[in-house]
Amino acid sequence: MKKQSIFLALCFIFSLLFSCKKSNDSNVSYTNQIKIKVDGKEYSIKGDTPRGDISPEKIYITMRVIKTPDGATFDLTTDLTTGISTKGGDFNLSLETKKGNVNGLGLFEIAGNAVYSDYVEKFPNGEGYKIIGGSVNISKCASSLLEGTFTINVKNSNRTKTVTGSFSSTDPYIF
Repeated sequence: MKKQSIFLALCFIFSLLFSCKKSNDSNVSYTNQIKIKVDGKEYSIKGDTPRGDISPEKIYITMRVIKTPDGATFDLTTDLTTGISTKGGDFNLSLETKKGNVNGLGLFEIAGNAVYSDYVEKFPNGEGYKIIGGSVNISKCASSLLEGTFTINVKNSNRTKTVTGSFSSTDPYIF
């Protein structure tokens, strides 16, 4: 009986020792990621899908596919909230597509001059651009994984250029 008690006590102690993890911000898992390449440089933003109360100290990225009988649309928005934007970021991006394949996969044309389509370099004080065209290619569209690439043509009063990138989400909105 004594051996059983010691064995159970040791199991309990080992379970406590090996089941507790220390908090480490470098191991934070984000649900969404956007990578871009512009002017020969690569940047990325990682963030979470917004749920409930929005914290001023987090980056949120919304990726949404809306499926209708006559075609699906895709939109992507980074929400760099006040606490983050004062620290600065590499970029801020919002884009939306015209209707494409009903299943949400394949090539989508970006809705040029759409109300919410814009790109800002060196957010929040950098150059702002209007998205004037481009395309999104969605390679995976499921409730637990949305992935693809994009090419956008952007313009401001000084210049026009092309931005390429990729996106992935393990927590997308699929309707």
